[in-house]
Amino acid sequence: MTSSEEELKAMTNINRLEIIDQTGRAYVHYLSENESVRYSLQDDNRTLKVFIDKVGKQEIQESVVVRYTGG
Repeated sequence: MTSSEEELKAMTNINRLEIIDQTGRAYVHYLSENESVRYSLQDDNRTLKVFIDKVGKQEIQESVVVRYTGG
């Protein structure tokens, strides 16, 4: 398993999303058990979009889905 694969596997346990900028924590979201996080690279990999979805919604192909599994 590569380092990237290990990081993606470890992300299945996340329960909080934080966006950090020069001022500190710009955005914090605690995931509920029925929420998942996915990201998508767009615009020739120059734009990173992060989505918080309710579990059960149709997922976009070519994005990585990370689900909160409790804990």
